[in-house]
Amino acid sequence: MKILLLANKCSGLLSFRKEVVEALVAIGHEVTVSVPYDKRISELEELGCMIDSVEIDRRGMNPISDLKLLSYYFKIIRRVRPDVVLSYTIKPNIYGGIACAALNTPYIPNITGLGTAVEKPGLLQKFTVTLYKYALRNASCIFFQNKGNQEFFANRSINNGAHRIIPGSGVNLTKFIPADYPTDRTIRFIFISRIMKEKGIDDYIAAAEHFRKIRSDVEFHILGDVEENYAATLKDLENRNIVIYHGRQNDVRPYLKNASCLIHPTLYPEGMSNLLL
Repeated sequence: MKILLLANKCSGLLSFRKEVVEALVAIGHEVTVSVPYDKRISELEELGCMIDSVEIDRRGMNPISDLKLLSYYFKIIRRVRPDVVLSYTIKPNIYGGIACAALNTPYIPNITGLGTAVEKPGLLQKFTVTLYKYALRNASCIFFQNKGNQEFFANRSINNGAHRIIPGSGVNLTKFIPADYPTDRTIRFIFISRIMKEKGIDDYIAAAEHFRKIRSDVEFHILGDVEENYAATLKDLENRNIVIYHGRQNDVRPYLKNASCLIHPTLYPEGMSNLLL
């Protein structure tokens, strides 16, 4: 079977879908991944899939670039002629869905979160919902990772007959194994996420500023890409010994091992929490 997978970021695909790609290749499917090029693209190639490099403005609202993406998806679907298209995140879901519907190609999108454009009421939300209705009208199945997202789509009659909730993205239990709890007296909180308001970073910073004033045995660590205007803020907080920012890390296990508490963002209803006790 030929499978075309559409995604908006190579590193995100490797972090959350690597095992899916590996499994599809292992059982003999011919997998093509369409994703923007970055320095980790070779890791995808090593999994045994074919790579198609595409340009995606992940957070932009430029209609011209979005129309170019839609046109590109038409071209690659015609070229690859997949038996099924799998997609993740908003723009691949919407524009890939529109192309699949027009070309009568089986299509399975994964709704990993609604995103800011859909979360906030207004004209942009109405426009995006209209696009979703059109894009997903012929989807074979729509995967959701939480009931809230599913109910949002159901309440707006977005292909109600093809909904299915899956238990999150999963955790690779051979890679992420239980570790002993830290025994030293320092309490280390760790926030792992894209650095953006919707993920709750402002609340985390406020907590860090409060407790660092009254306790010296507490540390506040942050890992993740800066998605919004937080670079100067993080630099200032580091200079004042409020937080310790580690940037983006491909392997978070050493940081988790030393942490006393993992902060999982909840303000932004995306996916589901994965907690091992």
